[in-house]
Amino acid sequence: MNKIALSIMATSLLTMSLQASEADLQKQIDELTAIVEKVETKSLSDKIKFSPELNLRADKFDYENNGITPNTSYASSSKSTSRGELVNGNEAYTKHYDPQLSVRLRLNMLTDITDNVKFTGRIGITHNSQNDQRICILSKDITASHSVAKTELDIDKAYLDYAINKNFIFSAGILPTSGGMSSSLIEDTPRKSVFPSLMFDMTSYGVAASANVGGDNWLRAILAKAYTKNADQFYYQCNRETIHNMDVAGLFFETKLPMMGDNTAYVGVDSLGKIKAQPYLGSTAAPESAMATAKSMGSIINYGTGLEVRSIAGGNFDAFAHLAFSKPSGNNTKVTYTPFSDDTYANGAMIDGDGSAFHIGTKYKVALLNDAKFGLEYNQGDKYWFSGTQGSEDVYNKLATRGNAVEVYYTQPWNRYVSSRLGFLQVTEDYTGSGWHFGEPAKKDAVQQNVYFMINAYF
Repeated sequence: MNKIALSIMATSLLTMSLQASEADLQKQIDELTAIVEKVETKSLSDKIKFSPELNLRADKFDYENNGITPNTSYASSSKSTSRGELVNGNEAYTKHYDPQLSVRLRLNMLTDITDNVKFTGRIGITHNSQNDQRICILSKDITASHSVAKTELDIDKAYLDYAINKNFIFSAGILPTSGGMSSSLIEDTPRKSVFPSLMFDMTSYGVAASANVGGDNWLRAILAKAYTKNADQFYYQCNRETIHNMDVAGLFFETKLPMMGDNTAYVGVDSLGKIKAQPYLGSTAAPESAMATAKSMGSIINYGTGLEVRSIAGGNFDAFAHLAFSKPSGNNTKVTYTPFSDDTYANGAMIDGDGSAFHIGTKYKVALLNDAKFGLEYNQGDKYWFSGTQGSEDVYNKLATRGNAVEVYYTQPWNRYVSSRLGFLQVTEDYTGSGWHFGEPAKKDAVQQNVYFMINAYF
């Protein structure tokens, strides 16, 4: 309660006390209190801008595994098992899941605390219907061994921006490091991250700085700790291993290329250090207790470049291309992960090979169809490709694929706030361990497919 309001109340109370009964006095106190609280609430709502997002989604997921070529560094077991993905020889199996329904509500918060200090935050609540099936590519079983938590609360952004001047911005908190270029194009939203998604797409907390070095040229630097979001929010995959408190350092140079309209080009590097390992594999892992004794396995450096061009060809086309490389440096620490008693899924030290990947895509707007948008994206990663994408907003984590992924979609706006999207995603796995930083990858022949429909509302 501010000083002016207290002064008004005190003066009013003094006046009332001279001419009112005790009952009347209490009634007027309550009325004044309600007035002051209403004024304060209005002041808070005027200061903080709230904008909700609602996502309603339905998915139909299918998976076919035509076999893995085992090797001694990948598996310690040679016998067939009905539960583990490691099978003897090339035994094939398929899985067809029931339609999956989910609801995600996000609340964005933005406020200018002072002329040069701004707060940004985002809280999300995810609810899904998948309480008896676990979409896990590491198991033949289609049924989860326990009910997956249906509702999850997450705070994925909460940071302060301090503008020392118009050319230098310092940020601290839970940083904007997920939903970057160019994963934001499919969502029809502005870029949310200081990173390109192919190189790093994960929740992190720490500090970042952006400095204008002349014209459209910016340097962006970050020092942070990374962590994955709650695994139950990502009911599609079970290979989002726990890498809490992984060190993150990055430096990127961004610019705008001449004669190409609205565009962003970049070149940069990020370092992922002290990477630990304890995979999420349904209910069989105990990540919290295991991480207490987990040891660092080494580090991985990612570097790359990319270009995103928006509103070209009369404002109807968006296009992008990203290229990245990963270079691991292990310290000989080894991990053996045995999700079940009769097989070993992955063991060994840090991956020992340089990796690479690229991500390309385009989106076309059709004015005759009320600005409907048709999009196509393709990404490919090689045998040793690794990037920090375990905290991405993409539920499939497709940019981590050791193989290739193609996604086609049709987005139909209904008004300025609401749109729907129909899409198809196919992920072809050429090697095991997509999204993993340890264990020697083995040759794999598997395909994931998903047909989805969603309704998005942004207010």
